[in-house]
Amino acid sequence: LQGLTKPYKFGEAIPVAISIAEHGVWSVDEAAGTRTWRTQISSPGALSLGLQFSKFRLPPQGELYVLGQGEVRGAYTAAVNNKPGDEFALLPIGGDTLVLEYVEALPHGWDKAALAPSAVQLEVESVVHGFRWTPERKTLSGSCNIDVASALGAPWRDQINSVGIMITDNGQRYCTGAMVNNPRQDGRQLFLTANHCVYGNTGRYLIGFNFQYQSDQGAYDAEKPTVQSVQ
Repeated sequence: LQGLTKPYKFGEAIPVAISIAEHGVWSVDEAAGTRTWRTQISSPGALSLGLQFSKFRLPPQGELYVLGQGEVRGAYTAAVNNKPGDEFALLPIGGDTLVLEYVEALPHGWDKAALAPSAVQLEVESVVHGFRWTPERKTLSGSCNIDVASALGAPWRDQINSVGIMITDNGQRYCTGAMVNNPRQDGRQLFLTANHCVYGNTGRYLIGFNFQYQSDQGAYDAEKPTVQSVQ
């Protein structure tokens, strides 16, 4: 960590104004009974791209996908991903180009000549240009630390699975921590981390659980994506 006072910075948030109402292209698939909106976002030279939404409101029948270079995220849905305040953020996805794809069913009895506008609301306010891998390739582990992918880590498999990367500061910095349970075991989301990791707008924190991306040699592969997230 830089100076042990702030989470490690890996990206730079670039202000944009990308709206589903004003950008991208809609298409209709009559055979499938769906309509789809797509737009491409690029930041040349980026190692990864993250998105910060100032407006994110999906209708019940809608699904949002993020198409990266060799990776697909989604479906994001209203039931799971609509949040109070209508803000949302996406974990970094590898590469310098991605495509947002929104799909919804056509209204019953729709008329091609008078198709009503979609109720979806999507506005991207910043694109996070990743200039470092998340996390850094080098390891900061001490000689006494146990490699989670080795046989020595087997007795702590459940605890290992709770470890996550926390993306903070509007998608520009990261820290780590662990999800913890509570005596009621009621599913309340609790995440244990260091004090210096609490930085920036907490409403857009993202927790990525990436334990499934250990290499055969027991070392973390920084180029593999983190797709399981909690916000």
